[in-house]
Amino acid sequence: MSKQKVEVMEGPFGAALVEDTEGVLYREIKTVRVKPDGMLTEYITRREYRTDGDYNDTSLSRPLIKVTGE
Repeated sequence: MSKQKVEVMEGPFGAALVEDTEGVLYREIKTVRVKPDGMLTEYITRREYRTDGDYNDTSLSRPLIKVTGE
């Protein structure tokens, strides 16, 4: 499996990452990947915005189910 760098350029995904944060409580990106050991794993990165303009970033990963075959 090759690793690729993802560059966000156009489209709704890119626009969502740079839009105004007024009124936004949080943003979340979820990625679901099959790891080399066959475990289907969910990765979640979340940014929670505070009313004072600061923010808090968190991330978590959790195994979902072992998959076999292609």
